[in-house]
Amino acid sequence: MVKQVSAQMDIEGISKREIFIKKLSHELDHWMKNREFFNVIFRDFPPHESEQITKVMEKFRKTMINIHKEILFDTYGYKVSPYISDVVTILEGILKEYVFTIVFKRQFVNVRKLANLIAVSMDAIVQSLLDVEPVLDEQLFGEFDIEEELENRLSIIREKITKLNISNTEIEKIESSLQLIHDEIFKENPKVFLLEALIVYLKNESELEEDFELMERLLDRYVGED
Repeated sequence: MVKQVSAQMDIEGISKREIFIKKLSHELDHWMKNREFFNVIFRDFPPHESEQITKVMEKFRKTMINIHKEILFDTYGYKVSPYISDVVTILEGILKEYVFTIVFKRQFVNVRKLANLIAVSMDAIVQSLLDVEPVLDEQLFGEFDIEEELENRLSIIREKITKLNISNTEIEKIESSLQLIHDEIFKENPKVFLLEALIVYLKNESELEEDFELMERLLDRYVGED
């Protein structure tokens, strides 16, 4: 699915680097649009004071690490494998400081310009990797457990559905489709065409489009491993 889309994008002249910038833009835009929500969460429910919030934040961080690993591998290839923990840490450090500025200092930024700046910085870092040795162990963040991540994504999407401004009938349709996806994914021989059709249908809900684009990426890897 995503491999086919990526191939088409390359033909149309959209480079992997441009895709990288678009993904960074989406992530930063999400923080910008939801800054008030995150501000309240971090201010009124400090993670260290709530075990439930701590678990949610740990789960969120693990998901973001996996997403960033995927993005970096897609952009720079597996030549960065020995350095992947270092590169992920650097990218997350950069994003963390900008997100702090956006959320807590309430600074408005041009998301596209910022994403481009981060991409240029990562290009320079990756370019210089061969001149140095890795510092962090390649397995620091653990193996990428696709089944676990698929479960996480489905849980996140189910939570989002409850907040969508749509009818109960539409919510039931989406939930039924999600259950079909869940049941099919974990079969011994999942029907790829059925999963593709369900995801194409669900991506019509604009607020869930990015979630299902990520789901496509995970499914491509999951099916490819079988």
